[in-house]
Amino acid sequence: MIQFKCFTFLLDKTFHGHFHQKVSTSRSVYGISRIIQRHLGALTINLTVSTGNALGSNEVMDPYKTLEDYGFNGALENETLPEIILFYDFQYPLLDCPIISAIF
Repeated sequence: MIQFKCFTFLLDKTFHGHFHQKVSTSRSVYGISRIIQRHLGALTINLTVSTGNALGSNEVMDPYKTLEDYGFNGALENETLPEIILFYDFQYPLLDCPIISAIF
């Protein structure tokens, strides 16, 4: 089970971008970034996924590597899933429309 947390809104416990999802450890970081983008919306740009935490050192993950490449192991069906925390950051494009900008 992966817990996704956004660096920008790390202290905001109600932010909709903090979420959990079951993901195969053979999935690429690019595939994980697509899951995050789907969760946040199509206008999400410059998405980066990192290991570590917001206060310590972070390693931006290579989109071509898998979770297994980073040493994350999965579990069999009868085992409890390990809790993996991945952090991400993103941007929204600058929009000239104040109504659309207010949504973000």
